[in-house]
Amino acid sequence: MRLPVRGTIAGQFGTPRDGGGTWRGLFIKAGAGSDVKAVAGGRVVFAEWMRGFGNL
Repeated sequence: MRLPVRGTIAGQFGTPRDGGGTWRGLFIKAGAGSDVKAVAGGRVVFAEWMRGFGNL
């Protein structure tokens, strides 16, 4: 599967985080204003900050 944005992988699901815990998703560092594209067809039904998970 292609990534939704061109950037650097900052954290992968399940790997250890600095300061404890593990990553709960795939975190991609990208430049401000970068185009983000869908990785598959579908419809967005939720997009918000979720406590404990961050941007979702």
